[in-house]
Amino acid sequence: MSIKVALLIYIVITVFILSFIILAGYQQRIKESTDKKIRLINDRFMINKKGFSYSDKWEKLKSYGLNEDYSKPVYYFATKTILGIVVVLMSLMLTYNLHAVAKILFGIVGFVIGWNLFDLYASQKNKSDNDKMSDDIETMYNVLSTQMKSGVYVSEALSETTDLVVNSRLKKALEEFKHHYKLNDLTLRENVRDFESKFCNDDISTLCMIINQNEDNGHSKDILHDLLNQIHSIEELRYEKQKAKTDNVLTLFMMIMFADFMIFIIYEFVIQTLFMI
Repeated sequence: MSIKVALLIYIVITVFILSFIILAGYQQRIKESTDKKIRLINDRFMINKKGFSYSDKWEKLKSYGLNEDYSKPVYYFATKTILGIVVVLMSLMLTYNLHAVAKILFGIVGFVIGWNLFDLYASQKNKSDNDKMSDDIETMYNVLSTQMKSGVYVSEALSETTDLVVNSRLKKALEEFKHHYKLNDLTLRENVRDFESKFCNDDISTLCMIINQNEDNGHSKDILHDLLNQIHSIEELRYEKQKAKTDNVLTLFMMIMFADFMIFIIYEFVIQTLFMI
């Protein structure tokens, strides 16, 4: 493989991944609720008297749907380190004919990219799960609205939705909620908080808020009806959003290809100029 081809491949991969990370981070921030944003700021800047605590990071990872293995810091940081090393090795393979300084620079960039890949994966996994859960969440709203209007206790109504949902992640969380409800080892508010902590989803957070409101004052039926109408409207707009997302991906792809082409042209120009000198 020639130096030019290796460099071109590396530039394409690097620009694409960096652009994807930036866009994914931006979309995640604008989608989260105010409470989630505050929690994210606290986690990132460690705004607490005790300093950094991995338990805060684990709460975020758990809300993304990651398993209990990542509750251990060594497991999380080992995964990130391994990914960083893998990307460094890939960058060295693609740039083996370049100068040592260039290899070091590409290696540093590669490690930074690899180090952040796992967090990007977790965020994208959560977004994908949220899309897959949308129909099940709407079903939960419908069942709760019907059951609560019939006078069924909210914990029992939510437990009954376990057999109706399809998404495995949501079903597992509901089964745990139902288990605690039957054992009566947690109060309703504690059980709801435990259920909510397993997701980073605005609709589920709103649902948990409504359940707590119902526990406090019993006036959430009208709110449930309004939220159902809102969810129906969101479903109608889903096609348009998906179409816009596809257009954005195509535009981003064209921009990346153009940027890579320009970088390659500039690289060729610099090399030719150096040879002429």
